[in-house]
Amino acid sequence: DKFLAKLNCDIAESISVADDKFSKFNCDITESISVTDDKFLAKLHKCANCDIAEKEPKTFKRCHKCKGKSNPKYYCSKTCQALDWRLKHKLDHRDQDII
Repeated sequence: DKFLAKLNCDIAESISVADDKFSKFNCDITESISVTDDKFLAKLHKCANCDIAEKEPKTFKRCHKCKGKSNPKYYCSKTCQALDWRLKHKLDHRDQDII
């Protein structure tokens, strides 16, 4: 059974090598989460305009006209949706409406 672990890390020691500084960490597992949790099974989407990823599942909104399409567009904000609509996404639906 796979799991994800949340770590609590503190810098135990800093080491200087030439001009670079490296740190050794002391880490403790504070919580383990089963990968089978619904929260982690849900697909995280990327904004079709700015390409940032969702931090939590189901926080981005899907284009309403994309309902039923195999590859719908998702957006992080109304601003991104409006920009993408004017620049390129409107053409996707124009081709769909002609058929």
